[in-house]
Amino acid sequence: MDGEATTDAERQLLEAVSAGGGTVDLRTRHERSRPEPPSPDDAATWGSDRTVRAGFLQHLLLTLGTPIALYGARIDGDLDLDNTSLPSINLTQCIVDGHAWFNHAIFTGGAWFDRATFTGVAGFNHATFTNTTVFLHATFTRDAGFNHATFTRDAGFDRATFTRDAGFEHAIFTRDARFNHAIFTGNAVFEHATFTGAARFDDATFTGVAVFDHATFTGDAGFTDATFTSDARFTDATFTGDARFDRATFTGDAGFDRATFTSDAGFYRATFTGDAGFYRATFTGDAKFTDAIFAGGAQLSGCRFRRLELVGTVWSGPLVTVGLVAGVVDVSAAVFDVPVRVELVAGKVLGQSLRANHRFHLVLAAARLDLTAADLAPGSLIEAMEMPALADRFVSIPPLFDNNGRVAKPSPVMRFDEFLGIILEHYRLDTYLRELFAGPGPAGVCRCSGHMWPG
Repeated sequence: MDGEATTDAERQLLEAVSAGGGTVDLRTRHERSRPEPPSPDDAATWGSDRTVRAGFLQHLLLTLGTPIALYGARIDGDLDLDNTSLPSINLTQCIVDGHAWFNHAIFTGGAWFDRATFTGVAGFNHATFTNTTVFLHATFTRDAGFNHATFTRDAGFDRATFTRDAGFEHAIFTRDARFNHAIFTGNAVFEHATFTGAARFDDATFTGVAVFDHATFTGDAGFTDATFTSDARFTDATFTGDARFDRATFTGDAGFDRATFTSDAGFYRATFTGDAGFYRATFTGDAKFTDAIFAGGAQLSGCRFRRLELVGTVWSGPLVTVGLVAGVVDVSAAVFDVPVRVELVAGKVLGQSLRANHRFHLVLAAARLDLTAADLAPGSLIEAMEMPALADRFVSIPPLFDNNGRVAKPSPVMRFDEFLGIILEHYRLDTYLRELFAGPGPAGVCRCSGHMWPG
């Protein structure tokens, strides 16, 4: 200790610790009911009855090892608890008026910083949280570092405010991680972070660059109604559970290059003002972009989709789809306000009521194309292409019914090319599909409603 006189608040805290309680509430009745943290201006008016020196608090935590629950105090000075093992600590609605160092600290009990304000740098790098961790409504005025931190139990950062940079690189969240309504004014870096439980960023605001490159989301990932003002990067990220970006707003560039979505991915009514990059991304589940708006460029080259739903989407920028392969692509009711060339390989392409206000050039290798009620600008072109060498050569033809409503079957003596000709007439597929089966290297198997012929 530095020899200064003990403050009134410190005496109360020492008495509580000596009595085995360790709980002191210095808040007013009004402050207890306030959801927001106290401001530095509020703390400037607090006297000795609400001031606890950082060194005094360190002494109680490290020397006595007693759990501390301190509400509504101003922690005066730098709090240095690097490389320590800490009991339960509760600093709800406290202001840490200095730097707070918890690097490599181990929190053996709970860590509650609900509505706390950190006026200096907050360092929790390599810290281990073994119990409940709460930073609800917390305010970080300077940089906040949680790089390589491990959260063994649930971690709550709902409505937290990060005024400067927030670092969570290589952080590990073993249980649920909640950042709903959090505000990141500086850069938010979650590069190589691991989310084993659910990761919730619903209604979060990212004003600086949001970096989730190489992040792993084992549970569901929620970014519903999130706002990304600067670039949002999810390059090489892995989403094993459902990924929801419904109604998310991307004002800067959005990068999902080489990202992997094992379950369903939702971008319902998402808005991409900058470029949207999904280069070589893989979607094993359904990818739903229904009613999404693409105001900038969109890069879908080399993507793999089980089912790609672009129903009702609006496109105002360039679109690149070279090498896109999907089981089903649905662009029904989509609106293209710029000239586009769409190149893809798919088992089925649905484009009912699609509207192209400028030249629309569709280049595809697919079994079924439905452009019922589509409105294409003059000069539009639909072109068949050779099946790429690296893509599976397949054709999926829907059932063909006779006049009695029964599935039509070929005669045992009917040649395959004759039956295929009937199919082509009914489904308005031109000779490009014939060419697919002609010459050397035809498709290995053609499936027509379950009937198979050798190539």
